[in-house]
Amino acid sequence: MNDRAHGRFRIARQVAVDRDFASMDETALWELHEKVRKEFDTLLREIDGANEDPRPLGIDAEPDFLDLKKEIAYRVIRRCHMCERGCGVDRFASGSRIGSCGLGRDARVCSVFAHMGEESPLIGEGMGGSGTIFFASCTFRCVFCQNYDISHDPKAGEVVEADELAKIMDIMRKKGVANINLVGGDPVPDTHVIIDALTMVTTNFPVVWNTNMYGSMENMELMLDLVDFWLPDFKYGNDECGERLSKVKGYFGAVSRNHLTAFENGGEMIIRHLVMPGHIDCCTKSVLRFVAGKMPGTLVNIMDQYHPDNVVLEKQEEYRELARRVSMKEMKEVFAFADGLGIEYKDVSK
Repeated sequence: MNDRAHGRFRIARQVAVDRDFASMDETALWELHEKVRKEFDTLLREIDGANEDPRPLGIDAEPDFLDLKKEIAYRVIRRCHMCERGCGVDRFASGSRIGSCGLGRDARVCSVFAHMGEESPLIGEGMGGSGTIFFASCTFRCVFCQNYDISHDPKAGEVVEADELAKIMDIMRKKGVANINLVGGDPVPDTHVIIDALTMVTTNFPVVWNTNMYGSMENMELMLDLVDFWLPDFKYGNDECGERLSKVKGYFGAVSRNHLTAFENGGEMIIRHLVMPGHIDCCTKSVLRFVAGKMPGTLVNIMDQYHPDNVVLEKQEEYRELARRVSMKEMKEVFAFADGLGIEYKDVSK
């Protein structure tokens, strides 16, 4: 955040790809990606282990590892499998069947601002907040969504091309934000445009991936080398609650897999868990057990700001347990449970 290290995306731009990959099929591209990733990992270790503060980077390679990721990302949305839903829609085709996110090729941005209300480690001491970019639409349809005006509307905001997005990132960083925080909605459907923008930015910053963590493994492979700080949600402790409340299948398997993948591949992380009334045993305790057992030492922001909203307000009989706020008694139970597991959660949220 203070320019004493290089963002991972800038290091990716140093790794040359010695193939003309534009004519390769997607399988061959992924094989090449795996080969070049090994070179990236070697360079990343060298730079992370260097004593220089920071070690200077050379001229960007051409083409580079980030260019390869960009090519793959645009291939992925030709039969889209960016998220775990795997709709298979060609998002380039006009008038095509709309997938679950409702988006075509274009990314739509709803707001851009320096967020001072994010978790305290993301604000940076004496810095200008987290440079938050809200994208329209989401892969979830949460019945309690407090941000549904943009999350449930794929036509919210304005279309932003990759070069415009790059300029937004650069301007925010030059104004003093601590990082670039990609959120929504959810950033996963816009991965192709985000990577494209990162090939053009001129400043150095940490990338924050603020996501529901329901991306496909292909999406994770694309982003693992570019994310400096993971800020994922971990909502449910089982598949049933995920399907009932967010209309997604196979929630726990996909999201726990992605959390573990990110954890095992480095980068900082704060997990967000929203405590919901009636879901402490089935969700909160299950999530905390998983984190304590599989991801020791990971910070968790245990959030108490749930309130009834969106569909829950319209269908209170159907979602009766969610038609109220979480009580202080319930939160004390959750914090005591987290303490018993050794979960690190204090002093995470402002």
